[in-house]
This record gives sequence, C-alpha cells and structure tokens, in this order.
Amino acid sequence: MPRHATRRACHGAAVTREGWEVGAHASSGWRQPLQGSLAATAAALLFSAQPAFADLPTVEPASVMSLAKPLKAQSVNKGKVWLVFVLGAAGLFSAAVLLENNERFFPAISRANKAMAATRKAMQAKEQQEEAIDAELAQEQGLQAAVEAGLAEARQRTGGTNAASRASPSGAMGPLVQQRAAGTERRQGVD
Repeated sequence: MPRHATRRACHGAAVTREGWEVGAHASSGWRQPLQGSLAATAAALLFSAQPAFADLPTVEPASVMSLAKPLKAQSVNKGKVWLVFVLGAAGLFSAAVLLENNERFFPAISRANKAMAATRKAMQAKEQQEEAIDAELAQEQGLQAAVEAGLAEARQRTGGTNAASRASPSGAMGPLVQQRAAGTERRQGVD
C-alpha cells in the first residue's frame, strides 16, 4: 500500500497513516491530539514545584515603620488640568453645535432649525406690521380728536344753531378709519 493511501476504519471513516480520521464519519479526529495536549498540560501543572514561600520577600512587623517612606510631592499643576478640561468641554460643545447645523450630517435638525428661523422672522414681520398699523391708527385718532375739538369750538362760537354742526363728526370719518378702529377694538378684546 502506498504511503499516501488511506485505510478504512470499521465505522466508515478513513484513517491516514498518521492515525488521523478523516471523512464524513470522523468522530474524534481533531479531538485526539487536543485531548492529549490538555492531559499533558494538566499533569505538568500538577507535578510542577509550587513557588517556595522562602523565595518571597517578607518584612518583619517591627521593621515596617522603618521601611515606610513618605509619598513624593505631586508635581502636577491642577490649574492646568482644569484649564484643559474646561477648554476641552467648550471645544466639544462648539464642535457639536457646528456639526448639528451641518445639513450633510444631521439633515432633519438643520431643516427644523431653518423652519424655526423662518417662523421667527415671519412673526417679527407680522408684529412690525401690526405696530405700524397701530401707530397709523393712533395718528388718525389724534387727528380725529383734533377735528372733533375744532368742531366743538366752532359750535361754541356760532352758538350751535347749524344742523350740520350738531351731526356727529364720527359720521364724517372715512370708511378706512372706521374699519381700522373696529379692527383695533377687536384685537384689544382678544389680547
């Protein structure tokens, strides 16, 4: 039989000339050498010499105080350590904010921030528009009060006999002033 040839074991696995079982029915081909090496390692550990306690350095209890040495003074500057921690935390925070606003890394957060900024700008524009309307209305009401005061003074001079002078000056106001006055009253009722 040639050297590279294999022979069949009784359970159907091929056995090489070295004694290894190979094939589909090999039961413990790789386990046999592993079991042998584990057994040899366990025996070596059991029969090896234990470390001698005489080899370990021991100190007499009475001489412990003579061997004790004071600790070295710390040469670390704690102020510098705190400075590094504080600057590191500030740098980390600023880097996180910059990365959070980057649309490539966090698109949802970037879109939400842009939407909030647009909403804030729209609200500020609306408030400015309302303030302009209120200022214009106040100016018109001031003019209306001046007209009413002038009409009242004219009535007193003429004696109030004219029917046109007895009519309410609010009827003489234009529709724009009346509409704005009504809008202001409604807005003041909501606030």
